[in-house]
Amino acid sequence: MQAVAKVTQIKAGKQLSMSKSAVASRARRAAKKQQVQTAVVVTPVNKPKAQVQTNKPKARKLPTAGMKVSAAQKRTLNQSCAALAAGFLPIASFVIAHYESKTDPVLWLLVAAALMFSAPTLATWASKWCGNQYKAWGFTGLLEGVMVFSHLPALSFAGLAILVLINASNAWTLSSQRTVQPQQQLA
Repeated sequence: MQAVAKVTQIKAGKQLSMSKSAVASRARRAAKKQQVQTAVVVTPVNKPKAQVQTNKPKARKLPTAGMKVSAAQKRTLNQSCAALAAGFLPIASFVIAHYESKTDPVLWLLVAAALMFSAPTLATWASKWCGNQYKAWGFTGLLEGVMVFSHLPALSFAGLAILVLINASNAWTLSSQRTVQPQQQLA
């Protein structure tokens, strides 16, 4: 391996380490900037032309013609889509479990799939505020179980509302980050 010579500068109490080529490059940029700042620019002065007054209004440009979407707007749209999708899963599993599975028991596979998707998210969220994995998974099983298996409408709807809020807020938060770390895969 070839050792790179470093030049150390001390500037305003900070120490900067740079290679010789970086120092030379910085010096060239500073010299070029100095030349641009000291150059005298002479512009010819033209007499203003007489303007003719017309009664025509100027044509307005439509704002949609050059409309651009900013990164923040894209991120907000992505966050909204993620929150809607994550909030939809508990609603779908609730409706299938309480209404549709009575006529077609195969639909319980969809309920299980939705719960499998939601459970790790809910357990991760719960472990942050209760500080214990066992409590978090107990909370997850209880909340999702009440939502799916309770015959009291008030109890099952309360579980549904809580799950929708947790899943949607968690998806909103995770989608606002640039990268989402994948969860560890089951062995």
